[in-house]
Amino acid sequence: MLSGSAISKNMVLYERALTVGAPKEAIPYATALALNAARFGAAASFDPASPIAELNLDGERIRNDISIARLVASSKGDADLIGAGWKEQATIDGLVTLAEGVVDGKITAEEALKTVSFGKGGTLYDGRITIADIALWSIVAKDEKLQKAYPALFAAILNDKRFEEAHAMVGQFATPKDGKLRSILNAGKPNANAANAAKKSKDEGKFVDLPGAEMGKVIVRFPPEASGYLHIGHAKAALLNQYYQQTFQGQLIMRFDDTNPAKENAHFEEVIKEDLAMLQIKPDRWTHSSDYFDMMLDMCERLIKEGKAFVDDTDKDTMRAEREERKDSKYRDTPPAANLALWEEMKAGTERGQQCCVRIKIDMKSNNGTMRDPTIYRCKPEEHVRTGMKYKVYPTYDFACPIVDSVEGVTHTLRTTEYHDRDDQYFFIADALGLRKPHIWEYARLNMTNTVMSKRKLTWFVEEGIVDGWDDPRFPTVRGVMRRGMTVEGLKQFIVAQGGSRSIVMMEWDKIWAFNKKVIDPVAPRYTALDTTSPLVPVLIAEMKKDESAKVNLHPKDAAIGEKTIHRGPKLLVEQIDAKEMKVGDVVTFVNWGNLKIAKVDTGADGVITAVHATLDLANQDFKKTLKVTWLGDVAAPSTIPVVAVTYDHIISKAVIGKDEDWKQFINRESIEYTKMIGEPAIAGLKKGDIIQIQRKASRYRERYQLVILRLQGFFICDHPYAAKSEFTGAETPLLLIAIPDGSAQPTKAGAAKPAAAAAAAAAAPGGSDGGAAALYREIEAQGNTVRDVKAKDPKSAETKAAIDKLLALKKAYKEATGKDYKPGEAPAAAAAPAGNNAASLYAELESQGNLVRELKGKDAKSQATKDAIAKLLELKKNYKEKTGQEYKPGTPPAAPAAAAAAPAAAPAGNNAAALYAELEAQGNLVRELKSKDAKSAETKGAIEKLLALKKAYKEKTGQDYKPGAPPAAPAAAATPAAAPAGNNPALLYSELEAQGNLVRELKGKDAKSAETKGAIEKLLALKKAYKEKTGQDYKPGAPPAAAVASPGDDIAAQIVAQGDIVRAAKTKDAKSAETKGAIEKLLALKKAYKEATGKDYQPAPAAPAAAAAAPKKEEKKPQQPKAEKPKKEEKKKEEKKEDGGKKQTKLGMEMRKDDNYSEWYSQVITKAEMIEYYDVSGCYVLRPWAYGIWEVIKAWFDKRIKANPRDSQACIKMGVKNCYFPMFVSQGALEREKDHIADFAPEVAWVTRAGNSEMAEPIAIRPTSETVIS
Repeated sequence: MLSGSAISKNMVLYERALTVGAPKEAIPYATALALNAARFGAAASFDPASPIAELNLDGERIRNDISIARLVASSKGDADLIGAGWKEQATIDGLVTLAEGVVDGKITAEEALKTVSFGKGGTLYDGRITIADIALWSIVAKDEKLQKAYPALFAAILNDKRFEEAHAMVGQFATPKDGKLRSILNAGKPNANAANAAKKSKDEGKFVDLPGAEMGKVIVRFPPEASGYLHIGHAKAALLNQYYQQTFQGQLIMRFDDTNPAKENAHFEEVIKEDLAMLQIKPDRWTHSSDYFDMMLDMCERLIKEGKAFVDDTDKDTMRAEREERKDSKYRDTPPAANLALWEEMKAGTERGQQCCVRIKIDMKSNNGTMRDPTIYRCKPEEHVRTGMKYKVYPTYDFACPIVDSVEGVTHTLRTTEYHDRDDQYFFIADALGLRKPHIWEYARLNMTNTVMSKRKLTWFVEEGIVDGWDDPRFPTVRGVMRRGMTVEGLKQFIVAQGGSRSIVMMEWDKIWAFNKKVIDPVAPRYTALDTTSPLVPVLIAEMKKDESAKVNLHPKDAAIGEKTIHRGPKLLVEQIDAKEMKVGDVVTFVNWGNLKIAKVDTGADGVITAVHATLDLANQDFKKTLKVTWLGDVAAPSTIPVVAVTYDHIISKAVIGKDEDWKQFINRESIEYTKMIGEPAIAGLKKGDIIQIQRKASRYRERYQLVILRLQGFFICDHPYAAKSEFTGAETPLLLIAIPDGSAQPTKAGAAKPAAAAAAAAAAPGGSDGGAAALYREIEAQGNTVRDVKAKDPKSAETKAAIDKLLALKKAYKEATGKDYKPGEAPAAAAAPAGNNAASLYAELESQGNLVRELKGKDAKSQATKDAIAKLLELKKNYKEKTGQEYKPGTPPAAPAAAAAAPAAAPAGNNAAALYAELEAQGNLVRELKSKDAKSAETKGAIEKLLALKKAYKEKTGQDYKPGAPPAAPAAAATPAAAPAGNNPALLYSELEAQGNLVRELKGKDAKSAETKGAIEKLLALKKAYKEKTGQDYKPGAPPAAAVASPGDDIAAQIVAQGDIVRAAKTKDAKSAETKGAIEKLLALKKAYKEATGKDYQPAPAAPAAAAAAPKKEEKKPQQPKAEKPKKEEKKKEEKKEDGGKKQTKLGMEMRKDDNYSEWYSQVITKAEMIEYYDVSGCYVLRPWAYGIWEVIKAWFDKRIKANPRDSQACIKMGVKNCYFPMFVSQGALEREKDHIADFAPEVAWVTRAGNSEMAEPIAIRPTSETVIS
């Protein structure tokens, strides 16, 4: 499986991953080699289940082997693979394109290879193997004649040890070293791995051959630090090492890393030993890093004597800065004798020695930060748990690890991918000391949703008393998950299913519990217990005259598990929820007995079932369509057993917490639920740790929070056995059971629907639940602003804390009222159709979040912000599915609920307008997505037609044009206040204020004091001022302006906006066409009509207060010149001519002749040459590295000639030019003359109206976006 982590190790993935499908007999050679070259591992990145070799990239299927290899190499970003500079990159990329053409049949292999100039070593650049070499080699490998014609190239890659795995998988060639290649994945061939001869289960992942592994000689190690309890991530590491140990019949070393005396704790050593015993892991050897302290001291001293290490007393901050700046330490060249003197001070633990550390000399200019002279020893005169005060200096983990691994005979070091950058350092230290180098094999660390793994954070939970201890069932510790019912076998199967994957996956807990269920379901004995939360219902059977007992199997499918005794009589007990399903005349199956026929059902005045009368129908053996119920006999003896069942929820309510989010805000303090039950007598014999199934008991979350009846099997583990008489109190102690998750999705209480009682109470409240929720929403908005204000003054003041407490209380009340968390920008839906509006709101939020993800990916696909946005998108999709019962699909908004048809006639445009708006948003996104793939496809045209039809329907419904970011206002029930006569403008201002407020909050979160933040705040204040001037009232979040009586110019303003859209569309097609000119004339005429109707020029919503800043003092300025609304930049569509007429072509076509249209021809050249990449984000072109490299060469040449100092005798032209930013000045008259060209285009200008104290004859526009070279 080639996932995002295999391409870029920092990318966090979720369950959906990119897959390179490749059957074992058709492994794509170039792709396998590229994976090895990028150190991703080939075998772990292929899915043999696919019938053909292809990469599924978000639905785009790539089947060209060279194209997939190119993607792997470019994503790695290694200069050795793709080129170190723009010239190399251009050359390599061109040859890869050539090789792609060979695979696609556009050119023969011989023709392609003739154009290549190889180095003496056979490759493009001597001493290196690039992706171009790999691509060309994969072509040569297919033809024996070409192998002989290019023997150096053929041998270079065939003999390179890096590619042994790839060659082994393909199986086409034998290595000169062994005569044949070994691979665990080579099915049907003899293999040293006898364990792999057994058939893999369908859930087993892909484990690749450890490089250089030999049966019986593999030694692996598990080196935890003895400073805490093992969690599930440690369990994966330990079990994975054990897997390879057992697979190769080797050894497993359990080594305590005790290089840091401050963290090492003897208690935790015992804890870890106990945890490993729980995991059934038995190491062959137990060691400590401290066993080798003397050896490591000698090795460090040797490095100092040889001048390979030095003693440095630079302070921590300066050292960090120098490493970031790649600047050598001033002590780097200190003579060995001086270094040894300071080393002795360190070993003695003197005051001078404590100021120093030892650093190994590697490469301060390296792009890999871990290679910039890392610290290998530090002076810490602290007591060590094993060695006491013998040592005053201790090695770093990075120094100790390669030494101890080599000395202990470790053959394969298994580490998570987060250590990838440290691999070079690991090998360097081994080489510097002349040590044998083990193989490093990387795997992905285990990340779980709704969880914190940090030792510090887990300790906080324990110390705050939020959990019971380190074995709390909500904890990810080994003890916690096993107390909750996780089995060792279930955990092993889960780890094995992941295989040796390097994909960094954010795994949901449901997955691991699903594996566990497969283990416990076949063996868990079945018992009966009834929920006593509601009154139990007696079932009276007239034919039964006395109590009786019978033997039944504990497991319906496995009699070997044992038997239990059940008791029945004239009176049985069933749960209220089952009794309500019984109707007179029904045949009901009583589990472990047979069918009974319902004769009568007694119901109390409150609707509660008080009794059921039934007759035996045991001869009826038809159980297919009957209601199945569990029951207990109300017999004289033996008595039932009291049971308490505990159900745990996630202790963290949010699936993935963003890097900048406060994890404490997502603590689920209501994550435990207790349920009282009574159980059958046979349940009394359970012991601590026994796992059982209470028949037909579902997770109570489903019944209580989703308001549906799902009678599923529920598994439980005994946490405390039943005692008739406690040894401490003498009282009866109930059986305590903990519910074991079964892997099916269970919503947390934070995200679940509200209970029926709460819903009823909310509906009964004055004004309905919607009115109260809306008021709460507005109050939260206001309180949020208050909190931000007081935080800005003093984040730690009593006032701030009180404001935060009030905000949290309001959010809690909002959640109780609506059943969901408060989210900014998601006002509560109207009460008339709660389910519908919720789904529509989720859909709209999904659309918005999808746009955000695309935008962030375009900037930096690997940034933390992108990862957080993706996590939120996945969470929204999950909520959407829970709400609607179907997957989210772009362009397919949820259908309005049937109840909406009964909406009052007083508001016909309300919900329909909102639904149209949401559908327009979705359709717009779909159109953009289709355009980016193929702007001329039939699918794209159909989507555009649908979009236009929706816009037309929206205008007919609302009386105004659709505007992105300006959803329709809810219809006002009260009379419109006369204080808001501005028509649509207040609504637009309100929308812009909302957006600007969000921007300010985001910028404050990054850097509250930055210039960008201050500018955004200034714009926000200006907008608030404009809003108050327009509406006569202050802006309040959550309180949009009421619809106002239309002013004479409102209708014309709406027409101007619509005509502006038409002008922009016409300009993108042909700015000089008659159609465009006609549209511009109509726009100008509308603006003229607007001025005649209102007495002022048409102006769009105000921009940032640049003009205000330009005005001197407080004198009145001239009115600003009319500025039309600035259009969005859209994808530039090129009109090109073909033989069959003037049809549009793709931007990569080369149909235009240079003589016909030079500019269009040049555009095609740079796109065809892949010197740019086109992004459908504001219609921008992004220069690719080699294209930008050309500009840098030109710029360097230009700068050298015009910027040289006049006193420089080497300068060609002695001008002494310096860089400056030269704005473009345009007079109002010039703009007026060009009005046809600039119609509906608001240049980013500031108007200058005065020069000193004098009025200018005509204003001048300063447009600070144009740069000019002045000579």
